[in-house]
Amino acid sequence: MKKISKSLTNPLSEILILSLLNQKPDYGYEIIKILSLKTNGKLIRQAGSIYPLLSKMEKKGWIKSNWDIKAERPRKVYHILKKGKIELNNQMEDWKMIMVIIGELSDFTH
Repeated sequence: MKKISKSLTNPLSEILILSLLNQKPDYGYEIIKILSLKTNGKLIRQAGSIYPLLSKMEKKGWIKSNWDIKAERPRKVYHILKKGKIELNNQMEDWKMIMVIIGELSDFTH
């Protein structure tokens, strides 16, 4: 099974994570599992790469983490913030424009 190129997955990671957290708060391992499931394994991020990204997004004020100490093992749960919802909307608009451009350009190649 062909996986999506890393050069494409890296720019998509933020919008995918924000989209997931916009649906419900979650923790890193679950985010990785959902991304793998929803993309049929074509977009698999390793834990070592997703946690620095979550930290970066937290520093930007897009998400916030809290420790869930009621779980079997304490773990960080990530929540999207208002600034993250605004960023998600902005990035969605950008991707919509990109898809239109790709569609228009692909019409010329056929």
